[in-house]
Amino acid sequence: MRFIHVSADNNNAPVLNNLMNNNCVAVQYYMDGCHYCNLLKPHWAKMNSILKNQYQGDIIVARVNANAVSNVNNSTNISGYPTIRYLENGNNISEFNDERNAENLIRWLSKHSKHKLQKRKHAKTKRHKKHMKGGSKHRKRTRNASKKHKRHTKRNKNN
Repeated sequence: MRFIHVSADNNNAPVLNNLMNNNCVAVQYYMDGCHYCNLLKPHWAKMNSILKNQYQGDIIVARVNANAVSNVNNSTNISGYPTIRYLENGNNISEFNDERNAENLIRWLSKHSKHKLQKRKHAKTKRHKKHMKGGSKHRKRTRNASKKHKRHTKRNKNN
């Protein structure tokens, strides 16, 4: 999974164009100052976070600013902002036309990407990370109690 932002300030348009030719890409075309684009921004960020932590796959997720649209391939026929499209190998497959929230975006992306996007078996949540580090209070208490029990039984055997 890769996340790319394209604007006139950075030189990511050629990178995105190259990736669009051989990959699955979800692209959000947006305009600075657009009310609806600003409403979508936190949902797009939440979607990115969920994808990064809970999914795996060969998908590119991109945001393209209106001032850089002319530098990006397959950005024709944009009638308004924000426009969200799913492309495979440079071909426009679908345009998002549902209520704009992270859950709907992920559902739409999963539907069109089919086998390219899969939910991880072990999501990288804070609780999971803490558990993997051995930071669980319950596990520590159990481990410590087990050690005390072993010491106690050894002493009783020796006596």
